Amino acid sequence: MRQIAEFNHAAEPLDLTELAKDVKKALTGCDIAFVYIEVAPTADDDDDPNQHAIDRAESIKQRLMQATGIPSADRFDTGLTSGGQGEPEVHVWLGGRQKQIPGSSSVPPAKQPEGGKGQVSFQAGVGSVEHSYMAPAGPNDALHEWLMQVAVAYTKQLHKKHKSGEERQYFAQVQYSLTSREWTVNFGYQESWVIPLPGRLQLSFWAQVMGMPVVSSGTGQGSLSAGTQLTWQPLDWLTFGAQYGLGPTIQSSGQNSVDRSGQILFQIGP
Repeated sequence: MRQIAEFNHAAEPLDLTELAKDVKKALTGCDIAFVYIEVAPTADDDDDPNQHAIDRAESIKQRLMQATGIPSADRFDTGLTSGGQGEPEVHVWLGGRQKQIPGSSSVPPAKQPEGGKGQVSFQAGVGSVEHSYMAPAGPNDALHEWLMQVAVAYTKQLHKKHKSGEERQYFAQVQYSLTSREWTVNFGYQESWVIPLPGRLQLSFWAQVMGMPVVSSGTGQGSLSAGTQLTWQPLDWLTFGAQYGLGPTIQSSGQNSVDRSGQILFQIGP
């Protein structure tokens, strides 16, 4: 598929004259060509941003059909896409479908453009960890810790905005234990499945692996964990959340444990 136009929601009234000429030339010159119009929901449409975007795409589709004189609905498709701040919100693509094979019941749909780009974000939070040691705890082994942490993460969304799907995240994290007074640097990878909910809420289930040197003591740690997270995003660039996780932590020296953690956090970034 090839992009032939892009513009913003705010560009009203839309002048589709030149675009209609290009579309008509493409569709009349090739019987397998079709036009795909995708629109990104915006934060201005707080009541139902997805429905507003769908209505906008359908409106543009109807205007192009009228302007080109090609009323065949199967030559035009619409859909939703994700868009970052400052990026065009409406994209128009030109693609081609396979010709129908005699005896077949349908025409295979063309592959639609993928949604979701990599995003960098900053996160900070406070939480607690309960340790269940794999051997009897010593006098210096804390059973419970209060923690503060900050992190920088790169997240790749493998789903359309406001849709359920997979996300992959790579992160670097600095953590300070208010209990043991130790600093820890974490590097990790997280795989998540997210589910959007009404009211700008999002539920996710995640699994992650981390490797970390304990800066204060000079030892090393590794951990596996899985859990769930609930977030609320009042603004496109601001997110609040709470999460719970469970998994083992292995240390190069010291006690190994199974840890239960809870955290309250905020995030700046898409």
